[in-house]
This record gives sequence, C-alpha cells and structure tokens, in this order.
Amino acid sequence: MQGEAQRAWKHHGGLPQEQSGAASALSEMASELGGALGIALLGSRVTLIYRRVLSAGIPPMVHGEALERALRGIGSAVSSAQDDGGNALVSAAQAAYSDAAQAAFWASACIVLVAAVGALAMFRTFMPRG
Repeated sequence: MQGEAQRAWKHHGGLPQEQSGAASALSEMASELGGALGIALLGSRVTLIYRRVLSAGIPPMVHGEALERALRGIGSAVSSAQDDGGNALVSAAQAAYSDAAQAAFWASACIVLVAAVGALAMFRTFMPRG
C-alpha cells in the first residue's frame, strides 16, 4: 500500500483493504453533512438574532418598505438606508449584525468545547488493538 491508500488504512483503524474505500466514503460523508448542518443551523441563528435585535432597535423614522428591506439582511439595510439617507438605520443594522455574529461565534465555541470533551472521554476508554 502506498500513499493515500496507506493513510486511509491507518486512519480507519486497520480495516481490510477491501473495506477501506467504504470507510473513507462514510467518513467524508459525515464530515460534509456535519459542515452543512452547522452552517445551516448557525446561519439560521444569526438571521433570527439579527431580526430580533434590529426590530427592537430600529429608529422610529424607519417604517414600511425600508423596514422590510432592512430585516432581510445587513446588505439590504445599507442599500435601503442609502436610498432613504438614513445613517441611523445603518448603525442599527451594524449593531444587530454584530450581536448576531457574536452569538454564533459563542455557539460555535461551545460546540467545539463539547466535541473536545466528548473526544477526550472517548479516547480514555479506547483500547489499542494488538
């Protein structure tokens, strides 16, 4: 075994060579699925928090279509503010996005911490073969 096949064999715990391809595919699929779910869940969290914070801190002179556009995202809020000349809307949108991104970063840090503790707990009970 040379190169990639040898690394895959070591990575998958010494499986027989005829099973290492399936194990590698399963590992890759799990990695892709985890990334996609993480992006979807954290992105939804950012959107929810952004809308909630912006709704609570929206300047009183912003209403109607400008408000609806601002709630779609920070890019829409900035373009809406340029059309209406509202610097207060841009400031409120920036603050809301900053709060939302910070919440997502903290959630990510907690997920990594939980995963690290879980990995340590698993490796403590791991018994090497042979």
